[in-house]
Amino acid sequence: MNVTVNIPEAIFERSRREITDELLKEAAVEAFRAGAISLGRLAEILDVTIDEAHKVLKDHDVTSLMTAVDLEEGREVLNSLLRR
Repeated sequence: MNVTVNIPEAIFERSRREITDELLKEAAVEAFRAGAISLGRLAEILDVTIDEAHKVLKDHDVTSLMTAVDLEEGREVLNSLLRR
């Protein structure tokens, strides 16, 4: 038996965008969890604020919000400020 479903193009495109956005979010969260990207980079990838990125991480049960990359970036910023 074959079943054919006609989906309006607008709904199809919206669904495809939502799936793509969700896959991007999942990949970015996993990259953060692995320490491959910083919180700032996560926010950039997701096109959200840092506060919104924190919420995304919380929603994905990521408890450690600081990665080694975040700490290193913070240390570099602090050192540059102390040199002034």
